[in-house]
Amino acid sequence: MRHWSRRILLYVLLLPWVASPLIFAAETEVSIYIPPFDGLTGLARSVNTVVRLQIWQTLRTSGEQRDPAGSFGLGTVKWGQDRLPTLTYSAADTFAHHARILSQMVLFGAVQEYGDGVVLQAFLSLPSYKRLGSRYFADFREERPEVWIIRVPLANCFIEFQQDVPRRRLAFEPVILERAFVNRYSDLDAIIMYNPSRPEEPIGPAGDIIEALEQREGAALIRSQGRTGIVRLPELATHRSEIVDFVSGVVRVFRGDWPGALDLFSLVLKNPRIPTDIRIDTHLYRAMANAKLGRSTENDLQQALDLNPYAVRSVRYAIMSSLANVKQSMDRKEPLSKARLLIESTRCLIVRYRGLFLEQDPWLNHVEQGLSKIEASI
Repeated sequence: MRHWSRRILLYVLLLPWVASPLIFAAETEVSIYIPPFDGLTGLARSVNTVVRLQIWQTLRTSGEQRDPAGSFGLGTVKWGQDRLPTLTYSAADTFAHHARILSQMVLFGAVQEYGDGVVLQAFLSLPSYKRLGSRYFADFREERPEVWIIRVPLANCFIEFQQDVPRRRLAFEPVILERAFVNRYSDLDAIIMYNPSRPEEPIGPAGDIIEALEQREGAALIRSQGRTGIVRLPELATHRSEIVDFVSGVVRVFRGDWPGALDLFSLVLKNPRIPTDIRIDTHLYRAMANAKLGRSTENDLQQALDLNPYAVRSVRYAIMSSLANVKQSMDRKEPLSKARLLIESTRCLIVRYRGLFLEQDPWLNHVEQGLSKIEASI
């Protein structure tokens, strides 16, 4: 099977959580849990399988094939046979927190008839996990790359600023499924496996339990029901869906894969149909990724603010970017006058948008107190 790419080979199990033991050492794992979609049984299952494998295809162990030191840890896609009791964020979070799952995100939704077609309505929840002691969080991760943290060293201590992900509950624009897709994938056994040696030769339908082995553009090598075969992964809609690109970009953020996240979020922004809130979040994730890479955040932050100048999350990210500039100036041991100018610039930003915050907003108060301590130290 030399024609199969092993550039981003990653072992992923997609197993029912109700019947499986703890599968992975969770402290190095970031996973997305995708329960069955509600709706027409055969079609909903086919759409769910395609989405799972398309997201799985975007996982990669590192940014460079020959750079093992740059590993992003273990990224996985998990699924179960149990449906959510209700299509709600709280139900999704409850499943995610289950000891056999412990996923950092849940993608759920429904496939519904609409007029003479079918639409996929999808939602994403990013459940929170509390810290357990000084080392681990409740999902057994030691670090959370998705939380933007800036630590500015002072004489005998440091000031730490934090900002969480833009939002933890998101809804996507309904995706209209092509009639050809609906006709082809409505059957319960519609996902067909093909012979890896002779890719045009079908060997039977894929079952409920799938082990994803290798990936390539538009297809995946899987093992199911004791057989190994190729499954082809069609596009879900006439226009490329932002669901796979955005969710996969978020997975990369959670794994600290900043260049990879930028690649996928760039694809999201090319889609003219994405909702304004998703577009804003995409720009904010891009701003953080660029800041992590030491690049300019100005364009993405300005576009986010232009889309909605009253979105507090965009202002918070703009302030974090300004704080990152202060830290960078101090780390580079630039003239103290430069750091003072950057501190003043941050204060001006706060004054400009203060009306969007509560009078005693604890986050903003901490930022202002931190700026005063930094200024006093220099």
